[in-house]
Amino acid sequence: MLGQTGIEVEVRGLRALARDVLEFELARVDGAPLEPAVPGAHVDLVVEPPTGGVQLRQYSITNAGTQARLDSYRIAVARAADGRGGSAWLHDTVRRGTRLRMGSARHLFSLADAARPALFIAGGIGITPLLAMARAAAAAGADWRMVYLVRSEERAAYLDELLELDAGRVSLHVSGPLERRLDLAALLRRLDDGTHVYCCGPQGLMQAVRELGAGRPPGTLHFESFGAAADAPAAPAPDRGFELRLARSGLHARVPPGSSVLEVIEQLGIAHPSSCREGICGSCELRVLDGACDHRDQILEAHERGDGGRFFPCVSRCAGDSLTLDL
Repeated sequence: MLGQTGIEVEVRGLRALARDVLEFELARVDGAPLEPAVPGAHVDLVVEPPTGGVQLRQYSITNAGTQARLDSYRIAVARAADGRGGSAWLHDTVRRGTRLRMGSARHLFSLADAARPALFIAGGIGITPLLAMARAAAAAGADWRMVYLVRSEERAAYLDELLELDAGRVSLHVSGPLERRLDLAALLRRLDDGTHVYCCGPQGLMQAVRELGAGRPPGTLHFESFGAAADAPAAPAPDRGFELRLARSGLHARVPPGSSVLEVIEQLGIAHPSSCREGICGSCELRVLDGACDHRDQILEAHERGDGGRFFPCVSRCAGDSLTLDL
């Protein structure tokens, strides 16, 4: 599962960005440059929480897109009081000089076109991928706006950088004072059809944007999520099995009710990358060569589910009798 996290990095820089938010600058131990990363990209980082074991966490690269080749990636980590211990371990244990393992940059959330009008909606630490996107939009001369929602101003990471980028395009909304709260419905209603909306933050915020923006043109709403929605409905229990074929491996097997495609792939002896096993992180993505898909992930937008090309075997299934994957 951790086979795709083979890059050894060292914490070259560490600084406090806001209350309970630290920025880590990660550089390769061997001194080689890191691969290019587009705005919105993230990395999988290996963490060792006090609860034991080794786990993967996903963090956006805040300096993605600033250079063709980067000497280091910058990530920001908010301490999660109700998390699984990974963020607390990074805050309390990791210091300058600490060595960590991470994966290559992954690009599941990116700008449709940096030059197109864009509205960025960030909730809390959700600012991390959107900061890089705002920089790219500004560099392209796009008409963009950033709406930043926080519980308090002292928790607004990267606010100074945003204001330096273009203070007139940034609005901060604090959850307390009524006069600074955001009328999300009115904000989305005023947008023209050509504006793309990019949202990252708490599940409640993203669900509200999905619902209020449901009437917008297909392909203009974009979301990033590294955690499962607390109130997300469970995937329906699988009610039938199907045949699985792995084209490149020449293997085939039956996927029975109650087993995931990923579990069957592993039973066939293939160590396929995976992390969340909840259809959230995208690390197990495969390409469908034949068969109808029953998509159950939280990654694909509605307009992406019809083409059947992308498939996440940790949760998604076959809607027919057989499924052929490029593996």
